[in-house]
Amino acid sequence: MAAMMLLFEGRACRVLSVGVAPRARRRGIATQMMQAAEAICRERGFPSIRLEVSTRNLPAIELYRRLGYRTDGVLYGYYSWGEDAYGMGKTLSPPVVTTASPLRTWSHIQVNKY
Repeated sequence: MAAMMLLFEGRACRVLSVGVAPRARRRGIATQMMQAAEAICRERGFPSIRLEVSTRNLPAIELYRRLGYRTDGVLYGYYSWGEDAYGMGKTLSPPVVTTASPLRTWSHIQVNKY
């Protein structure tokens, strides 16, 4: 139904891929996955999160903007087929100390650690 890939490299957290099956779209699944990704990044001490999105993917761009991501440049010819992408990022607030882990909040989302 949906999948996401994150890359943790040094001090950088990047969203590599977000995908929701067409019949499951417009139900808030991508929003929940992005919020879970942000919670995981905060928990691991990352100060920000970054992603790239096709300049033609208007629904995704709108989603990311609604979630507080800002466009910081155009990556010309970013994709192998020559399409351009926007680089987008968001500064994350420090984690809120609670008795529940952010991962427990998103218990329906599987986190694979490799």
